[in-house]
Amino acid sequence: SGINAEYGVALVGVTTSLICGVTGNTGTPSYVWYKVGQDTPVYTDPGTAATSTYTIADPQFANDGAYKCKVTMKVGDITNDGFDSATAELITFNFCAIITRTLR
Repeated sequence: SGINAEYGVALVGVTTSLICGVTGNTGTPSYVWYKVGQDTPVYTDPGTAATSTYTIADPQFANDGAYKCKVTMKVGDITNDGFDSATAELITFNFCAIITRTLR
């Protein structure tokens, strides 16, 4: 089984998502997202949705950083110890207009 994570670029105040995908899975996956360096999850799959998407409704600069997703698989009565995804990097920025003017 393979676990992939993508990177995200977010505009301050505009909803963004990080996605973790599992391939070659058998059973029911459950997903928990962590910001690297923190022990408390930033998102835990509610168990009924089995969604791998962590959505940040109003990203701010404090959301910048590396994230990882821990995936556990349940087959029957057995749940594995889980697998960590690759690290996904989120970069948040403010919109800025660059205006150029041709000088003659």
